[in-house]
Amino acid sequence: DHGFKKYQNMITPEVWLRRKGLIRGTGDQADCDASIVIEGGSAYIYVTRESKREATLKSLKDIFTNAPGIAKVIWPEDFSKYGYPQAARGGRMSDLVIEAAPGYAFQGNRPASEPIMPIPPGGENGTHGYLNTDPDMDAIFVAWGAGIRPGSRTGVVPNTRVAGTIASLLSLNLAGSAPIYEILSK
Repeated sequence: DHGFKKYQNMITPEVWLRRKGLIRGTGDQADCDASIVIEGGSAYIYVTRESKREATLKSLKDIFTNAPGIAKVIWPEDFSKYGYPQAARGGRMSDLVIEAAPGYAFQGNRPASEPIMPIPPGGENGTHGYLNTDPDMDAIFVAWGAGIRPGSRTGVVPNTRVAGTIASLLSLNLAGSAPIYEILSK
């Protein structure tokens, strides 16, 4: 399982996009030049109108660079540093990623009049979706059963080694994913 992080402020990036004219209308009448997918600590932004790509990317840069509550704006040239696939027109990866600062998280399921709203007093909130470089997002790993050495323990290991471990248990070879040898009984 993955980590969880508390936050005190909700960011609704759609408010900024509406103010900049990148999203217009509501419901069935909505029209947009950019769309957002919210993942808690991160938000993925897609340019939706190819004819306005350059102008939209400039507007997005203006909106999110140095915006309150935004820790980082990740552009395609840096995607590989964070394990993201390269963006391709018509592909599934976003055109940019924004990362929430400590104490902030993204939300998109409630209407908001302001881009940043504090959590009401007494509210307990936590989320996932922050970058995998955030130690609060460290996952737990539990392995038990045939092929696992009883009582074995491991330190921090990359998630990519889990697939190699499963492949090894199935007597398969998975190139590029070394097993977690210290837990294997054979």
